[in-house]
Amino acid sequence: MSPIGYFVFANADKNLAKFDGKLNFKMSIVEHNGKTDWVEPTIFKIHECLNSEIIPDSGEKCEYCEYRKLIRKFE
Repeated sequence: MSPIGYFVFANADKNLAKFDGKLNFKMSIVEHNGKTDWVEPTIFKIHECLNSEIIPDSGEKCEYCEYRKLIRKFE
């Protein structure tokens, strides 16, 4: 995995005299050097979790987990 990633931005030109039903975009690409040392250990943890018989605790902000808690009343 490469530590170099790219963001592509498309920004509409706000300085035109009139709209005329179309937008003109200025494109730009920004290179980003990121950290990748977390990726491989995370993939191994995901694999371990998926193959486990133990269901992990849900996160506080997990919308799916909240849904599952509420739907259990009707199962």
